[in-house]
Amino acid sequence: MNYEVCGPGQAPITGLKVGDFLLVDRGKYAGRLIRWGQGVRFRGADRIYAQWNHAALVVSESGALTEALVKTGVTRSMISKYLGVRYVVVHTNGASNDQQHLLRYSDRSVGEDYGFGNCLCVILGYLTFNRVCIGVQSPNCSAHVARGQLRLGAYFDRMPEGLAPADLARYYSVVVP
Repeated sequence: MNYEVCGPGQAPITGLKVGDFLLVDRGKYAGRLIRWGQGVRFRGADRIYAQWNHAALVVSESGALTEALVKTGVTRSMISKYLGVRYVVVHTNGASNDQQHLLRYSDRSVGEDYGFGNCLCVILGYLTFNRVCIGVQSPNCSAHVARGQLRLGAYFDRMPEGLAPADLARYYSVVVP
């Protein structure tokens, strides 16, 4: 897998494909809490993955995204909204047919409530070192991305509902110092 890093104020990354995804460091209060929680589980050399606190799915070459947000649930947005923060675009190189499956999934997801239950599942996973996870229907940001990646043939060693942005970074080997 390959990825590109975009720092605050830099022009948005081009060359996007349906199925790519963003890992974002938004830095707000909730973001700091997410990074702290991920740091409980991601220790030592794996701690580098815990720097990301949000994920979004690329659904067009022009930078359209779908993402699960606390206040709005799964919604559409554009990559340009992240101009002021650091993010990574992970290029997944999905096949055309698989991209169509991802787009159907993404379209049907818009309007779903945000998965507070998933957040509790992820926190429970942090505290029990992934020994306990309870799956729920509505996604948080990383579960939304992981569910999309499943349509491209990805395999995760845990349920998507139990994944955090750090899990996506680890799975796709995103190491940004």
